[in-house]
Amino acid sequence: GAKAELRRFKDGAIIHAVVWNDDAVAVAADASDGIVQFQDNTASCAIPERIVRYLIRMHLLGPNNDLSGGQQLTFCGREFCNLLDTTKGQQLPPAFDLQKRAIHAFDELSSLFRSADTGLPLPVDSVTTTSPSLRYSGLYPPVPRSHLGASAPSLPLPDLDARTGAPLTEPLSLHLRLAPSSRWPDDLPALAAARCAFLLRLADFVEGDAGRRAGFAGPCVVSASALDFGYAGYAWRAEIWAEQELKILGALDKPTEEAEDLRKTLHRKFVAGSKHHGFVKAVHVQWPAAASTTRLAMRWVHAHMLSGMLPQEAVEMMVAKVFGDDGGVQKSPNTVWAGFWRFLDLLGNFDWVGCPLVVDPQGHFSSEDVAKIQLHFSKARGEDNSGPPMYIISPHDDSPGGTLAPTYTQTNPEWVVLTRASALARISCDHLHSWTASCLDGTDPDESGAVSSWTSLFRESPAALCRYDVLLRVHRSFVADPGASSVAGDFGADTAETGALTPFHRSLVRRCQGPRELRKKSYKNLNSADALVRGWRPVSDLVALLRARYGRLALFFYNDLAPEVVGVLWRPAVGVKGHVLAARTSAHVRPLAERSADSLVATNQDAVLQEIRWLVRGVVEDVVRMEKGKVVTGNYH
Repeated sequence: GAKAELRRFKDGAIIHAVVWNDDAVAVAADASDGIVQFQDNTASCAIPERIVRYLIRMHLLGPNNDLSGGQQLTFCGREFCNLLDTTKGQQLPPAFDLQKRAIHAFDELSSLFRSADTGLPLPVDSVTTTSPSLRYSGLYPPVPRSHLGASAPSLPLPDLDARTGAPLTEPLSLHLRLAPSSRWPDDLPALAAARCAFLLRLADFVEGDAGRRAGFAGPCVVSASALDFGYAGYAWRAEIWAEQELKILGALDKPTEEAEDLRKTLHRKFVAGSKHHGFVKAVHVQWPAAASTTRLAMRWVHAHMLSGMLPQEAVEMMVAKVFGDDGGVQKSPNTVWAGFWRFLDLLGNFDWVGCPLVVDPQGHFSSEDVAKIQLHFSKARGEDNSGPPMYIISPHDDSPGGTLAPTYTQTNPEWVVLTRASALARISCDHLHSWTASCLDGTDPDESGAVSSWTSLFRESPAALCRYDVLLRVHRSFVADPGASSVAGDFGADTAETGALTPFHRSLVRRCQGPRELRKKSYKNLNSADALVRGWRPVSDLVALLRARYGRLALFFYNDLAPEVVGVLWRPAVGVKGHVLAARTSAHVRPLAERSADSLVATNQDAVLQEIRWLVRGVVEDVVRMEKGKVVTGNYH
């Protein structure tokens, strides 16, 4: 029809073509259809919907511009983009552009460290990172701030930048690998001291005249292991990677438990972490919908209070399996909706007990490698189903011993967490199927009573909270983004003068502002850079402390995006009466009233709760103890 036009292409061909991504025409057409237009056409599937609507309007509509019988044309699946992107007409750029700006700043910074005279005794050999936002996986990408060196034209929200506080964004990581040298110390304490001295030298360069001219800004903070500074509007955390440290730890004949844990941590952060970062980034570049699928999957993980229990690296590898495994019956998905559906199906229905999940989208593994992986998996599982519950292998999972073993799922998730996550994924997959069927039947699933809205995929019911043994209710002043709540999340799009404000837009602004009590308005005559608090995550730090101290007794579930409540589940061994008293397990026990020869003590849950109440004071306003879905105690003061 009139949409087709003659166009000349670079190869000289002149053919009829149809342009569907013309913003001016698209905005007018979508406005006439009452469609919310998102910034990212690839993630929102706007172009296929636009094509279908145009063809139906041209060939099937009646004289009143309606379908036969007055029916309405309804599309489903684009609703998920409310959680991932902004709409057209907003000053805030799309999430993809924000991440691309941060990646460009990282490239500039890494080139600067490799070429500039930083004052270090050894040149910087390479600069790597492990930040999810620098591989398009961050759910909420960083927003540049003027306090950290961003120029005025690059500020997406000038009004937001006029206030300071405690933004809920982690500093972007930098791993500086120095050139090999024989002058490194041979013992770990001296090597740690040398690394700290190098960070001090680097801080002098950042704060000096040469560093300020290069674009460094904001406060510069040095710790024993890292250097925090601002560059190009972003907060960065630089660490020195001393390869000599891994060599020393690997050469120990009888390493202690602490030395072995340190070796694994360093290998996972500096060696496997950089490989995983490059692997995931390549997947997201090859399949653009994979990045948005990963972000949506992480939104689902947080919404079901699995933060910190299902690693993001595991989610990224499962998404890579969904998009890269096109040798089976199903081809790679082309949309976020299909990719998210396939992710839920993989998590919920994969045989985690009997099979390893081999992720190899680029075909690096040979048949011999796959056979070796299966052999190692069988040995690790044994007859008692031991070993890592989620056994995920990718080409970068090469352990120091030369064997292929999971890097990020070695200890997390546990069997009980994996079982819970799989069950939630199956329920979500079934609900998504029912909701889609309602759309195809012509009914409005958001208004009909038969099928609840798509937002139920990202919510926990109040009845689900009653299944926990203890609930720790966090004070509302520590919840900066209540719109991402697991129970009462906000999923509607508010109408503004410049267009619709999506939940993603509102959450990103709230996270940049931080808690209301810490927000301060900045003035030109005051140094507002010092008022910008970085790394202030009290609830996350508190949950990490509880897991480290009481992890053998209980499991702690929470939503890191909106930590309104922390759910506590006692481990089965806690309820068993009759432990033998031993010095190593003498904490948190009480003697039994009926003593026998082999059962003397039991876990003292009241003592554990009393300690937890003391630890969480100031952050938690109410401790509620549940029993069979009913409140036993409450009102912690």
